[in-house]
Amino acid sequence: LLSYMSKVDRVLSFPGGSLLLAGRSGVGRRTVTSLVSHMHGAVLITPKISRGYGAKQFKNDLKYVMELAGIEAQQVVLLLEDYQFIHATFLEMINSLLSSGEVPGLYKIEELEPLLSPLKDQASQDGFTGPIFNYFTHRIQQNLHVVLIMDSANLNFTINCESNPALYKKCQVLWMETWSENSMKKIAEILLYDSDEQEKTVKTHKE
Repeated sequence: LLSYMSKVDRVLSFPGGSLLLAGRSGVGRRTVTSLVSHMHGAVLITPKISRGYGAKQFKNDLKYVMELAGIEAQQVVLLLEDYQFIHATFLEMINSLLSSGEVPGLYKIEELEPLLSPLKDQASQDGFTGPIFNYFTHRIQQNLHVVLIMDSANLNFTINCESNPALYKKCQVLWMETWSENSMKKIAEILLYDSDEQEKTVKTHKE
């Protein structure tokens, strides 16, 4: 587990470093991502899928994430798992976000002026001379880290990767198939230790 944490930490240390964590469920990918995000002081965001959640809600979540990274310049980790891609368009939007720092058609023209206005002074200070929207996407690419957790045993895994090339071109692919023998021993030792401590506590109270 520590080895995985080290690898995830290394990727998230780079500006815009993103990950595709491939493997089977139950190997601690979400836990590792949460711990490393906390270590970096990053905001960890993952969509809350519920009944009625659709493209509109997903787009709103993306806007929130992009504005944290692009407007407020916060380090953000967007954690996405297989089950959250309830529509094929979700993965297509993430592919675009990874490729260019934007999702075409996400914002209406009338939304952009008030959204980007606060960036003008900062862009000038940074010596940025291009369109302000390009500065916005540049900041997103610097501050947003996308972490995808995907089951390699899923029949759609290969198809999803082939149809969304940014998943492997813009992400560091890390295979997390199973726990190492040493990790399994450590977990067993921790569980046994906790069990012994609980028994001691119970005996102490009885006495």
